[in-house]
Parts: sequence; structure tokens; C-alpha cells
Amino acid sequence: MITVNIGGNLVYGIHAHVNAVQRIFLWSEMEMISDLNLPWIAIGDFNAITTAEEKVGGRPANIRNMLECNTCLDKCELQQAPKSGCEFTWSNCQHGNKRILCNLERAVFNNLWLQKHEGWGYKVGMRIASDHAPLLGGCASCPKPKNVPQKFQKIWIDHPNFMEVVTNLLVFSNVNEKIKEAAKEVQNSMKILDANPHNKELLDNLVKEKNILNSKEVQLSTMMKLKARTKWSKKDQSKIAETFINYFEEKFKFKEVEISESLLKAIPTSITEHDQAMLDAIPTSEEIKQVIFEIDPESSPGPDGFSGSF
Repeated sequence: MITVNIGGNLVYGIHAHVNAVQRIFLWSEMEMISDLNLPWIAIGDFNAITTAEEKVGGRPANIRNMLECNTCLDKCELQQAPKSGCEFTWSNCQHGNKRILCNLERAVFNNLWLQKHEGWGYKVGMRIASDHAPLLGGCASCPKPKNVPQKFQKIWIDHPNFMEVVTNLLVFSNVNEKIKEAAKEVQNSMKILDANPHNKELLDNLVKEKNILNSKEVQLSTMMKLKARTKWSKKDQSKIAETFINYFEEKFKFKEVEISESLLKAIPTSITEHDQAMLDAIPTSEEIKQVIFEIDPESSPGPDGFSGSF
């Protein structure tokens, strides 16, 4: 157990012992902390459930263990924090009749904490790297700003549909959004499986969704390497350059305009006619291509969000 005092708020981290006798010391320590009469929250693995509904599969819930946990929470005047996400926080990672699900992790707080941090709650994450689910708590929502600029990422070049996307001038999907979508699918599959723990088809579907999520996270990792200025192997960019040139040629092609000669006569002459003709000349496709291909592919993106690799 770890207790941290942050600005007069007590945060009590718990990893209770699996042995019921050893957990008696935890309940006693929690009662002593409650006597401090400070805003506090206890969060972590209690290794105990509070109701029989918090366990599915295996042996029947131990009534004595539930009673000891609930008695401690009542003496400390602690209440269950609002919870979202997955229903169960622990699984024995088995399937069929051997599968067991429990709600061992939780967050509880007293009234002083609730008065100071109104709206605090936590979300039960997905059980991927461990048989225990992570808990993410907070009381503030920080939405992503809508004016975040679009940046070209070199990872897009490796996508099999990259040329089709560029040709049709579509926006490449954000990797983080894809991860959020895949994580939501995993969470939904996990909720359905938790409600039907003995269904093998639902378990197979959960494994499939987790594999999709892992592949998206690998893409994100690759993109983060680029942001860390990690050098990538060079690819043939002839087709990309051709699409790039065609797009900007169309965008910046010469258009006839009406010019008043009287206004031009008022401008003092500072360059020769030969220099003026050279400046007015439209660059050829080869000249544009040469300049574009001289850009360092590892250079930082410009204001338009495109790096030299594009």
C-alpha cells in the first residue's frame, strides 16, 4: 500500500494480499487513514469483491471475505466511485466452463473528496497485457482542438492504397482515430464475452479484434519513430512525384489577366528586359521536378504539413 498527500488530498494505492488473513492489516490501516478526516481516495487491487454479482464462474463467492471488505468501506465512510468501461477487471484468461471473471480492482472515495472533486470517476480499461484491467480516473475532459494542422507522415507511403488516396485527394485517416475505433471494438467484444463467458465464438472474436488493435498500434509506433527523426529506408517516389507535380501544375497554371498599361508605366525600371523575361518565364515540368527532388526527404514539414518525402 502506498499513500501520497497531494495538496491536502490523500491518494491511497492498494495491492491487497491474496490471503484473506493478510488483508486484515489492510482494512485496519484504511480505518486509521479515515481518522485523518482529509479528502482521500483508495484505488487499486482490493483482491476482494463486495457482491456476488461481481464474480462469474468458478466457486461461489466467499461471503466472509465480502463482509470484511464491505465492513471496512462502511467504517471508513467510503463510497464506490462512478465506473465506466468494462464490467469486470480480472479474468483467469481461460475459456469455456473454466473461465472466471471478477471485479477485484475499484476506486472508492469519501464525501470530502467528492465535494472537492465533483464528477470524479474512473474507466476500466481492456485486459490485454495482463489478466488485470487498468483503471483510468479523472474528472476533466480535454477534447482535442479542432484547429490541429494536418501533417504528412512518411508512414502513409507504405500503405497499399496510398496512391489511390492521393489521386482522389482524400484525407488519410488518422492513426490515433483508427486505434480508438479498434480499442472500442475490443471493449465491446470484451463486454459481450463477459456477459457470456462460456461462448467460444465470442472469445475467438475478441482475439481477432485484439489482433487488429495490435496492428494499429504497430502503425502508431512506426509513426512515432518518424517524429523522433529515425531514418527510414528510401522508396521509389516517381509515381508520387508525378501526382504531386500534376496537382500543383493544375493549381498554379497560368491564367489570363487584364493589366492596365498606365499603371505599369508608373513603376520605375530597375531590371533589364532580359531579366524581366527570365522572371516571367513559367518553369518547365523538368525544372519543377528537379527542384522538388532536391529537397531533403528527412526535412521538417513546411506550413502546408508536407515534408520532402512527399
